Amino acid sequence: MTQLSAAETDVVRRQWLAEKVLDQIAALQRECQSQQLRTPRERPRGDPRQSKREEYQGYETRLLAMIEQREQHLARAETLVVQQQLIRDVEVLHERLARCRNALHKLELSAPAR
Repeated sequence: MTQLSAAETDVVRRQWLAEKVLDQIAALQRECQSQQLRTPRERPRGDPRQSKREEYQGYETRLLAMIEQREQHLARAETLVVQQQLIRDVEVLHERLARCRNALHKLELSAPAR
């Protein structure tokens, strides 16, 4: 019986480690994707609103990727505790996305008519 619970513990540890490795891979993929968004920000701009718009759009892109990742994890989550945490994470990310989009909208409204 001790060996069985040790084997079960080993499986749980391996699953936990696999999830952490997947999270790290996903983070690296997001980082690679966001590199393209960062290079234009480093160049000087004539219009500060354009810089802000690009910055907010970068946030929006990263938030959407984070939401997608959490929802994928949620679909694979096996325990109620993990599911509840992921649901909270998704809700928080949706709130952040709404604030980001609101900031983009305000920025668009503040732009002078052409």
